[in-house]
Amino acid sequence: MNNQINMQSTGFEEYEIFNNPVLDAFRPNRSTILHEAPAGSGKTAFLCEKSIQLANAGQRVLIVQPTLDLISETIAKIQKIDLLVSVSRIDATNTNKNIVRTVVDHLKQSDREGQILLITHASFERLPYVHNKTDWCLFMDEPLQSHRAVSIEHDHTHMPLTSRLKTVPVDEKWSKIEFIGKAEVVQFKEMMKTDNGLRLLSEACDLLSSPKWDVFVHTSSYERFIDDSIRKAPAPFIYGVLKSNICEGYKSVRIAGAHLSESLLIKSWTIQGCQLKYEEIPNLRCKAHTDCARVKIYYGIEDDWSKTIRDDHKDIFWNRFIPKNI
Repeated sequence: MNNQINMQSTGFEEYEIFNNPVLDAFRPNRSTILHEAPAGSGKTAFLCEKSIQLANAGQRVLIVQPTLDLISETIAKIQKIDLLVSVSRIDATNTNKNIVRTVVDHLKQSDREGQILLITHASFERLPYVHNKTDWCLFMDEPLQSHRAVSIEHDHTHMPLTSRLKTVPVDEKWSKIEFIGKAEVVQFKEMMKTDNGLRLLSEACDLLSSPKWDVFVHTSSYERFIDDSIRKAPAPFIYGVLKSNICEGYKSVRIAGAHLSESLLIKSWTIQGCQLKYEEIPNLRCKAHTDCARVKIYYGIEDDWSKTIRDDHKDIFWNRFIPKNI
C-alpha cells in the first residue's frame, strides 16, 4: 500500500502526517474485519442478518451508522427479517436528553443478552466510556471521518485557550498540539460555562481534549498567532487525525463500506499498525457498478471541489440550481 497520502484538502500539503510515529497504534488481539462492496450491493442487509444471528445467539451488537435515516431503514430491515429480536436506537428521534450520556447509561445498565443497539457515528465518536466493552460486537456501517480541521480564531483573545496548550515539534513544519494537562482542560471548560465568547472555541476544545484524536498545527503559523508583538496574525487551523484506539477493546469489530481500501481512515489505521482483514460478503447483488464510467458529474464551479466549497455556495448556487433540474 502506498503510504503517501494526499492531505491537501485538509492543510497537510507537505507533511505526511500519517507516517509519523507519534500516532498511537491500535493492535487488537483479533483482526478488524473489513467488508468492502459497492453502494446498494447489500452491505447493510448483510450487517442486519449477521446482527440478528449474533443477537439470537445471546450476543450484544452495537451498530454505528452515519445518519438517522439509515438507522430507521436498518431497524425496519431487521424487524422485517425477525420481528422478535431485541433492537433499539438512541438518538435525537427518541430522546430529549443528552444523547451521549443516554447511550453510556444504556450500555452500563443494560444486562440483557441478545440485543442490537443502533447509534450514529457522531454519538459513537463522543462516547467517553463503554461499560463491559468486551461484551459488545461492533458493526460500523461506513467508515468514520478520519480527519478534521478546526479554526482557533476568536473575536477577542486566544489566551484563555492557547495559554493552556503545549506543542511538540514532529518535523521542521508541523507540531503536535495538546492541553498541558487534565487540570487545564477542566479550567477551560469551566471558563466556557460563564463566557459565551469562549464557547466559539468549544469544538477546538473537544478535539484537543479527546483521547481519540491526535492534533497537529503548522508550527510557524501558530507561533506567529500567539506572539503578542505581531498584530492581527491570522488564526491557524488545528488538524485532527482519528486514532484507531476508538475501536479498541470490543469483542469484535466489523467495518463495511464502499472503497474502504481507498479511504483515509483505513489508510491511516493501516499505517498505525492495525490488524485489518478483508472478508467478502456472500450473495451480493453486485460487486461493482460497471456503468460508472458513463456518468459525468458537473459541479458548476471553477474552484477545486470540496465539501467546504459546496457548503459555502449552497445558498447562492446549489439551492437555486438543483430544484430547477429535478
